[in-house]
Amino acid sequence: MGETRRVFLSYVREDADYAHALADALTAAGFAAWTDRAIRPGDRWDLAVEDAMANSDVYVVLVTPAALASTWAHFEIGVALGRADTDSHVRVIPVLRGAVAWHDLPFALRRHAGVDATDRKPQEVAARLAEALAPVAA
Repeated sequence: MGETRRVFLSYVREDADYAHALADALTAAGFAAWTDRAIRPGDRWDLAVEDAMANSDVYVVLVTPAALASTWAHFEIGVALGRADTDSHVRVIPVLRGAVAWHDLPFALRRHAGVDATDRKPQEVAARLAEALAPVAA
């Protein structure tokens, strides 16, 4: 059995409840899911985020109208896409929620197949992600 996949969950504050539930469901499915809940009082949040992004091999991007309007979310998307372009083992998976269509995504993010999470519970989305990230049998 392989090493535990490290998942960085990119989301904006407005979507925190759904993101945290998704992270909990991913953790229950055997992934090491990271959110900013891991940042402790006194930590430099920018360094904590940078470290988590550098040490993740899966980036789940929760794409909502609020995320599309966020400069910070676009920064995280850029870092994730940059890693995926230079390391074939890195996966970027957009997860769409709310009034967001595929054509609303930045072009580079549209290149990555994703999950439409509209009307789906976090546990359903986590199950779909776990299926997509399962090792391929040789």
